[in-house]
Amino acid sequence: MKAYVSLAAVIAIAACAVTVDESSLIPDMEEPAADVSLTTPEGYLRSDALIPVGELGLVHAVRLDRADSEITVLFAGGSGHFTARASRRLARLAALTHADIITFDYPGRSGSTLPRTTEALVEMGPALVSSFRQSGWIGTGPVYAYGFSFGGASASNIARTGGFSGLILESTSSDIVAMGRNMVPALARPLVRLEVDEELAAFDYFGFAVASHAPILLLAAREDAQADLATVSAFGARLRESGATVTLVTTPGGHGDAVYSAEAEAAIRAFVATAP
Repeated sequence: MKAYVSLAAVIAIAACAVTVDESSLIPDMEEPAADVSLTTPEGYLRSDALIPVGELGLVHAVRLDRADSEITVLFAGGSGHFTARASRRLARLAALTHADIITFDYPGRSGSTLPRTTEALVEMGPALVSSFRQSGWIGTGPVYAYGFSFGGASASNIARTGGFSGLILESTSSDIVAMGRNMVPALARPLVRLEVDEELAAFDYFGFAVASHAPILLLAAREDAQADLATVSAFGARLRESGATVTLVTTPGGHGDAVYSAEAEAAIRAFVATAP
């Protein structure tokens, strides 16, 4: 599941209000089968670690290390992300950037013991960056944060720590209500009211992206029904109004397809090549 919120229950309801909270962003999902594991791309070495986040718990993280690279990309997946299932996407990022890749599992998944709370989500990003720097997983070269779908919020939370050469956001927007409404069947949308939980509002995706002070590359797939082009474009416009440097690139395909396109390949390579 790559969705921001699980709205299957509202489809059969004539009229209702749905509150988006932490459990909506990181839904309960079955762990990958024991025989499912992350494939290490050719030319890379893999490391696993459990990273402490204050007194809140541990986060399972994976590093794919390329010996000849000085670039690091921190990848935050969508709400259905498990590191064990991310082989194809991480291989694509490795091929496009030739960078070291770091990713992690969300609270309650694959050994991550953080609670699924806004407090934990907010604290997680800066704590991971600090640990990665102290352990040498992040070196002295350029560092990028990459977020897909819900992962755009986590990537922005990571990048707000500063020192990032760029923030890449694929098929995502800080407008959770708009993203959620796009998941409701068109005929039911007038009958469904989405509200954001007050505690979740503290996970300030938009504010984090602006606070990163990093150039932002937005990737939007033209046939994406969830993060539709209008919603992503409006997100980019708001970011620019707040002083961010934003490049919007459109690609063919639906939700999850953008990174595999020729348009994204050219955009990502050019974006990474501009690092100081």
